[in-house]
Amino acid sequence: MGLIVRTAAEGVDEENFGKDIEFLLKLWDSIRKQERSGTVPRCLYKDLNLVSRIIRDNFTNDINKLVINDRREYERVLELLDVVSPQLKNRVEYYSKDYDLFDFYNINTKISSALSRKVWLKCGGYLIIDRTEALTVIDVNTGKYTGKDNLESTVLRTNVEAAEEIARQLRLRDIGGIIIIDFIDMRDSEHQKIVLDTLKCALKRDRAKTTVVGMTGLGLIEMTRKKVNQELSSIMNADCHFCGGTGKVLSYESIARIIEKRIGQYSARTNSKSITVEVNPAILLPLKGSNNENLTRMEEAYGKKIQLKPSDNLKYDEVKIKDVDTYLPVC
Repeated sequence: MGLIVRTAAEGVDEENFGKDIEFLLKLWDSIRKQERSGTVPRCLYKDLNLVSRIIRDNFTNDINKLVINDRREYERVLELLDVVSPQLKNRVEYYSKDYDLFDFYNINTKISSALSRKVWLKCGGYLIIDRTEALTVIDVNTGKYTGKDNLESTVLRTNVEAAEEIARQLRLRDIGGIIIIDFIDMRDSEHQKIVLDTLKCALKRDRAKTTVVGMTGLGLIEMTRKKVNQELSSIMNADCHFCGGTGKVLSYESIARIIEKRIGQYSARTNSKSITVEVNPAILLPLKGSNNENLTRMEEAYGKKIQLKPSDNLKYDEVKIKDVDTYLPVC
């Protein structure tokens, strides 16, 4: 018998290797038995469904309980555990209540929290998690926490709690690649060591390979985490079609100036003495000015009477311009 061991197995203990080998041998034996009888051609094996893959890959001794609200899947899971991990069968619970499972355990709120940019700490501090194309940046802030002792003690407690929560968030969100952590500045080198050791200890619970490079001269901690699966945000979120995923759009003032140029271009192409301009209500004030000074300036510059009208049907960057006498839209 030959074994192919992938790099993801680095650092895995001998017990887990044994369980994997035992599972694969039983699976192979089952395939061989199916091969001996039946019509051909036929499928002897296909990869497990989502629930079964979760059991195989994620349901370990660290998990206290697995709750399933589908009777058929519940029975299939018990059958699979007979082969994979019989000792975990008593941790599987069938949920039979009429109340929605996600509502009962408040799952939707927890998913929203796992996708949020800001993560609150129990002490009152918080984390800001920002993802870029090249790396993930995590910033630690004291927030509401002022502490009862001196500033150094407050900073240390916040950073220690943040280190533990960061390790949890990396697992929860499945963040991989290069990660930069900006803890609150610590002058005491002993405090820096405590925070670094806390982070390393918390990361030991991570099944993905993690490497803490150390602290830079600017006090930033560099680390990497192996990309195993898709990040939670890439599965649950999509780029905003307005901002293209940047999180930023043009300000109302900037959009107003762009629309002003389009009004000028339109005015140069029409012989009408008066035009109507429809814009989103949020753009109306920056376009005309607080005292109509922008509107007056445009009318003098273009030699037209300009009527500005709000329209809820238009997006922020959209505009409709018409000749008053013909009402034929041009742009």
